[in-house]
Amino acid sequence: MLDQIRHKGTRLHRCVWPSLLLLFASASSLLGQFTQSGMIKGFEFTDIDPETNEPKYTLTGDARFGSDPNLLELSGVEVAIFDSGQTNLVMNTASARFDQRRKRATTDQKVVAVSDEVRIVGVGMDWDTDSQRLELKEHVEIELLDTGPIVPETGETPVDDPDRPRGEQDPTMIHAQSMVYAMADKAVTLSGGVTVEQGLSRLEAAAMTMTLADEGQQARTIEADGAVTIYREDIVARGGQGFYDVESRTVVLSDHPVVHRGLDRLECDRLEWNAEESRMLASGRPRLILADAGTGTLLPDTQMEGVRPTPEGGTAAEEKPSRGPTAIVSRELSFFPDANRAEFRGDVLVEGPDFQLGADQMDVFLAKSDSEATGEGEAEGSSQLEKVVASGFVELTQPGWRATGDHAEYVADPGGVVLSGDPVVRSGKDILSGDVIRVDLDQSVLHCGPNARLWISDTGSSRTALLSATDTEAGAEDVSSGSAEEPAARPIEIRSNALEFRVAENRGRFTGNVRVISADINMNADRMDVLLALIHAKRVLREVACSGGVKIVQGERWATSERARYDAFEEKVELIERPQLAGTDWALTAQRITFYLNDEQLYAEPSPRLVAYPAEIPEWVREHGAVTGVQAGTVSEGTETPEPVPGQQPTWTGEEQLRIGEVPAARRY
Repeated sequence: MLDQIRHKGTRLHRCVWPSLLLLFASASSLLGQFTQSGMIKGFEFTDIDPETNEPKYTLTGDARFGSDPNLLELSGVEVAIFDSGQTNLVMNTASARFDQRRKRATTDQKVVAVSDEVRIVGVGMDWDTDSQRLELKEHVEIELLDTGPIVPETGETPVDDPDRPRGEQDPTMIHAQSMVYAMADKAVTLSGGVTVEQGLSRLEAAAMTMTLADEGQQARTIEADGAVTIYREDIVARGGQGFYDVESRTVVLSDHPVVHRGLDRLECDRLEWNAEESRMLASGRPRLILADAGTGTLLPDTQMEGVRPTPEGGTAAEEKPSRGPTAIVSRELSFFPDANRAEFRGDVLVEGPDFQLGADQMDVFLAKSDSEATGEGEAEGSSQLEKVVASGFVELTQPGWRATGDHAEYVADPGGVVLSGDPVVRSGKDILSGDVIRVDLDQSVLHCGPNARLWISDTGSSRTALLSATDTEAGAEDVSSGSAEEPAARPIEIRSNALEFRVAENRGRFTGNVRVISADINMNADRMDVLLALIHAKRVLREVACSGGVKIVQGERWATSERARYDAFEEKVELIERPQLAGTDWALTAQRITFYLNDEQLYAEPSPRLVAYPAEIPEWVREHGAVTGVQAGTVSEGTETPEPVPGQQPTWTGEEQLRIGEVPAARRY
């Protein structure tokens, strides 16, 4: 073992020490140096490296020799281990046995090893002096005094503070059942319930291998295996295997890693956690699951939020649907826990309690959770969605709705979704589009504009003629007959500068250049209010009210007024404030004009006035001023008109006007 032995100031080489000790025992001048029990006190052994001629280690203490000259019983042992001529580690133990032949020192006592950077404590030692392999067999405790960050720390309480002098960094405590320190390889292998603690962070594993820097005992990398767990304030990360690079402050978890924060969790195939940037990079179809994201839907409830349909078609109040977990899946995920921000890239899909949101990429901002992981159990609480920004073919679906666009943004407070980039919202076969579509979730209000455009696939089978059947084109089918088939569905398109639709009230308002287009009727107005009714869980048209420059066109007929109202249940149209109903050669005015689509009735009241320009002047009109097909009134000459004749149209001269004045209110013609 020893190249030299120093005894009472005498230095000896390892090759001659057994014979010289026998010589000491037989020389009367040296007998006083040994105790009566045969123990040598106060000696020092130094092992010299023959290649560098530098000391490898020095052993001091008291020695006792037995019958076997290769065995040396030591007590009060201290071993100084050198690296490049400098003291690297000093070990102390109460007693040890050294085997000269095997070049090994062993003990079952407590061992303490210290340096400027580390303090190691364990019970039971096996030290191979040739290979410089040190094994501590039980109850290992390692304190790294000046290592920098050894496990990922929060960016808010950094361990590696450049303003703090070296030696004043937070120490790292390591506990394990056993340890093997291969000094030549600069590697430490720990096994049996390994824990690494530093500040508020903690690392656990069944086994762990730590490689050290070329100089000193600073950790360079940590490789963990078996039930790897990292605790960092409110975060708990688990995986089958883990690797940590201390210099870059990056940990890699593999073998089904899972990250927990409160009740939320992140699942993936591989997790790279960079503590310097406070960023987690998850790959392998990562999945972030929020226990309660704080939103049940991202579009208004099609059943009217807060109400439910009754069998009679009315509504009754009920509680809003309960909120549940929300999962976000993508090809790659970058999560910044300190900033509560996540970046999802590639085939992103959000699966909420009542909705799905897909996009090419998505940035998610979370409300900061108050939960904290203690290391003994999971933290409580869940992060909630604060803001979501999605781009690249965004698709949002929930029962009764489907919305698409190039860009979408959700904000929890005040609670809304903004769709842009050719946004389109579909409900059944109905379609809404515009430059921007905004949804106020708290108020259940949908805003669309500019260039709002609503396509209603079916407005019902009601007649939309403005005049009676006697004024329809030749050959038109008389749908009033019971034998006729019901007309096909009539789709319409409504365009305007802006639209506001209140879902809870089933009421919509179109404003600015409103235009209604259908197969048989067009309408223009400055503003249009549409009221829907919920019957058997389906929205149907209830009422339409228009104002400001109202104009309705159907074929060669048209109507104008300042206000108009359509009652879909009664199939009734009212023209109010300077109404006029006209064709190519006639015009009807009154203070109010009302006509019914189902039974072809028309009322003009009060003070109706009809003006017509016929192609010919009948002789009987010239002589008597009488007409047919018009209810009693007074012509310009003051001659009474006869009773109307069904199927006939009145005729007048093309130059003279026939006025029907002061007809009693609600008089049918």
